[in-house]
Amino acid sequence: MPTATCTPRRDATRPARRFSRDSLRVLANAAPELAGPLGWDDVARRMTTFLVPRLADWYVLLVNRPDGGVDVRAWGHWDAGQRQRLDDLAEHTDARLWAAGTLLGGVAQCNRVVWLPIVDPTQRVRPTSLCPWRQQELEQLGLGSAVCVPLALAGTCLGAVLLVRTTAGVYDRADVEMAIEVSRQLAILVDNARQYHRACEQVRDLEQALAVAAHELRTPTSAMSGYAQLLVRQLRGAAAPPAPSDLQYGLERIERQAQRVAALIRRLLDAAQVRAGSDLRMDEQEVDLQQLVCDFSLLARASVPDRRLLVQTPEPITATVDVVRIEQVLSNLVDNAFKFSPPHSSVELSLCLVRPNVARIAVRDHGPGVAVEHRGRIFDAYYQAQGGPRAGGLGLGLYLSRTIVELHGGHLLAEYPADGGSRFIVELPARRTTTSSAVASAPRQPALA
Repeated sequence: MPTATCTPRRDATRPARRFSRDSLRVLANAAPELAGPLGWDDVARRMTTFLVPRLADWYVLLVNRPDGGVDVRAWGHWDAGQRQRLDDLAEHTDARLWAAGTLLGGVAQCNRVVWLPIVDPTQRVRPTSLCPWRQQELEQLGLGSAVCVPLALAGTCLGAVLLVRTTAGVYDRADVEMAIEVSRQLAILVDNARQYHRACEQVRDLEQALAVAAHELRTPTSAMSGYAQLLVRQLRGAAAPPAPSDLQYGLERIERQAQRVAALIRRLLDAAQVRAGSDLRMDEQEVDLQQLVCDFSLLARASVPDRRLLVQTPEPITATVDVVRIEQVLSNLVDNAFKFSPPHSSVELSLCLVRPNVARIAVRDHGPGVAVEHRGRIFDAYYQAQGGPRAGGLGLGLYLSRTIVELHGGHLLAEYPADGGSRFIVELPARRTTTSSAVASAPRQPALA
């Protein structure tokens, strides 16, 4: 009997199989016994009840993540005394160790079956090659023979399961075929649990978005109502009508808050349109990016006169863009830079041609930057990496900005300089403006972010 066999899954599942009556009974019971609630705790509980000790004395389930890593999602042991030991090992082992250099992690990635009729420390495949635990820990759990089976569904490998018997030579070829058949049901269960978990996250995102939207809309609407009531009282109760300057002041405040409400509603509608799979409407024209950036900077300085915005645009650059949408991107990036950096610090806005056909617009702040644990999600919808009193917003600015830039055939990137702060970079298809080029000037009306 071989020490280890590594077989492509498609070869191991050929139709010419014969199962015993007991095995057929197990397969018939797999679907109803594994059915039930799809929370990971419930899934792990049912999986343990089905697998242990029917197919394994103990087992470990890995589930692949979209980023290429793995999560240890379920495990179980038939012996109550060893169950706590397995719990401790599974819960406190870094998941990255499973994906790197273990047979089970490799099975989860390459969709191949590994069969170890005898796990022998003197052979080429050592016990510690199965998983990242020490040989002494594995021997305490019990390790005689093992099978690593991928969980494949519709051509996609969702993870892998390690089935272990404490006695050597127990798993024969029929057991391997049986494990492969059972892995089909486990793959369906894991896929359903993943989809359920994703749906729960989307519901939580929606609830959070509604709560944030209600909070953000309440402030400007309350301000508009307050100014309107004040003006009405002045017009009704005063012996003399209020001064034109007082009327102008109140109406300007109402107009400003109305624009803020319109901007929030536009963001919500844009986000809903993108998440529904529809592209944002684009009205592109050939413009001078240098002029666009300079015009935007004038508006930004006027709206936040107490902040410093340093602008560098050394040369005219021609690009075909939707001016309003690109101004929306710049507004999102500059507003974030002002919001999350000290009041006395400056924000830098620059434009240059980094390659003959690529323009780069960068917005740099000198704030605290983005914590490492948040960097992977800063472009997600409704996600806010920084809290605190200055936070606020819908968490849609970067999400929509990236969408807009990508619709222009460009990229939105984030960098974190060594001396602190953040730098967001917009790269767009463009070219250096020639003297013969006729380029439209960017509109000077402020964009609603």
